[in-house]
Amino acid sequence: MGKKTITGTKNVYELAQERLKVIFNEFDNIYVSFSGGKDSGVLLNMCIDYIRRNNLKIRLGVFHMDYEIQYKMTIDYVDRILEANKDILDVYRVCVPFRVSTCTSMYQSFWRPWEDNKKDIWVRSMPKKAMKKEDFPFYNTTMWDYEFQMRFAQWIHQKKDAVRTCCLIGIRTQESFNRWRCIYMSRKFQMYHKYKWTSKVGNDIYNAYPIFDWKTTDVWTANGKFQWDYNILYDLYYRAGVNLERQRVASPFINEAQESLALYRVLDPNTWGKMIGRVNGVNFTGMYGGTHAMGWQSVKLPEGYTWREFMYFLLSTLPERARKNYLRKLSVSVHFWRTKGGCLSDATIQKLNEAKVPIIVMDNSNYKTTKKPVRMEYQDDIDIPEFREIPTYKRMCVCILKNDHACKYMGFSPTKEEMSKRSQVMEHYSIMSVDKSPVYEVKAVPVEKVYANDYNPNVVAPPEMKLLELSIWEDGFTMPCVCYYNKEEDNYILVDGYHRYTVLKTSKRIYKRENGLLPIVVIDKDLSNRMSSTIRHNRARGMHNIELMCNIVAELDRAGMSDQWIMKNIGMDRDELLRLKQISGLADLFANREFSIPDEVAPTEMERKTL
Repeated sequence: MGKKTITGTKNVYELAQERLKVIFNEFDNIYVSFSGGKDSGVLLNMCIDYIRRNNLKIRLGVFHMDYEIQYKMTIDYVDRILEANKDILDVYRVCVPFRVSTCTSMYQSFWRPWEDNKKDIWVRSMPKKAMKKEDFPFYNTTMWDYEFQMRFAQWIHQKKDAVRTCCLIGIRTQESFNRWRCIYMSRKFQMYHKYKWTSKVGNDIYNAYPIFDWKTTDVWTANGKFQWDYNILYDLYYRAGVNLERQRVASPFINEAQESLALYRVLDPNTWGKMIGRVNGVNFTGMYGGTHAMGWQSVKLPEGYTWREFMYFLLSTLPERARKNYLRKLSVSVHFWRTKGGCLSDATIQKLNEAKVPIIVMDNSNYKTTKKPVRMEYQDDIDIPEFREIPTYKRMCVCILKNDHACKYMGFSPTKEEMSKRSQVMEHYSIMSVDKSPVYEVKAVPVEKVYANDYNPNVVAPPEMKLLELSIWEDGFTMPCVCYYNKEEDNYILVDGYHRYTVLKTSKRIYKRENGLLPIVVIDKDLSNRMSSTIRHNRARGMHNIELMCNIVAELDRAGMSDQWIMKNIGMDRDELLRLKQISGLADLFANREFSIPDEVAPTEMERKTL
């Protein structure tokens, strides 16, 4: 497999295989919760692979909650992988009108897929062999999708008359705080034989999280290494500029999907057209989901209002059910900060004191953190970097504008690391400034100390090479070559000027006249920026080799460069960049990567308390 490990430490793939061995050895009823996304997809593929490699004479259950509204690519992927492995799979494709939360509407806090009285506006036809509400005696109209999922585990355990049931879930702690909490907080409850990646959900019924310690890159590494089938929607997300960490195949109406909802319009226009009439507020959210109109970017306070007054104004415009929901959340939050207090760092406490905010700092906390619990009243607003850690009416206004019915924005969500990640990459790879142009410091070096790079995509035909040789012979070198100085080897790596360099090496008359010396200027840049410099220097000269250009785009992507950075720095428009990326899928970019070694300590942001 080519896996690389640290001595005495196993990588995440090897650990996942050990977990599967425990599961398949000790549970007689096993099923995978499969959404069609990358995480559940890689988990299902890994289970199928494990069964086939070990010649296990069992059938694997697949629990798929079909939400009616899905990308066509997701539906195709689900159909494809279930059909290809039907010889070993028992499929439970659930098409039930349970409640599903939505953030697109101020009037609707939930919607129902496959609702009987709305059959005429269903986004698509119900799939064959789907299981309906009549198939589940425990179903009732007040049930939410997550409640159904929990009851399904009990139902299938009884139906199979199982001794021990295990539901495999492909969630990872890297994905979100809630997912970290779902796994790590389960340690408070009973686990299966003290395996920290399991949690008991009923008598002889357990959830298992075999890939809980995987990173996003590990998921794509597995798809690339083993050539597993995956949802090509991720390729389209990637080409559309959606960050790897934000690519989700979930209900399109949840809060996390607001920013990318409009992609339905581009990626799956037929589905988009049907969605608009299916759930309230879809079109508006698709157009304005990333703007201050829905609580994004800078939220502006109307003149003459305090944030508290503005909050009550916003609440007055809402339907009664939505208004009561927000007021209930607010009441819980106010009570929490008055009685228990939220955990804040010493630095944040100092800033509150400097701002003369009345607070009560307590010594002990029930949570594993070095932070201190702080009791305080709600503030109207506060101008400190830790704004999202402090209870303010402005935060409540943001919740309402976002249609965040669950008030996730009011919790202590880990956003600092995510917000800084992009800026760190951009800073690391930013073009270095120079005091003056390198051309003012031309020097002659022996051509034997100069080496060509291995990424130049520029190709010049033989007739043009002859013309270049003649030009240099008649006029001399009128333009220096551009190089990077390699201190370790005491030589120079070409950035621009490969064909002038080649002429000097191959033309005896020019070599003799120049005494084997090549005029160069030196720039000091990392590899990513040298690549972009090479392309900027020669894009107008000759013809670019398509494979080498694809390799460059892939290399820049692996280095963390955004589409905007690539387009700006190598003079490429979005269509050209898209076409180069289309030549190979997302998984191919990770095929040669190694699996990561799991981190033993969870991110410190995960210590935060949610409401």
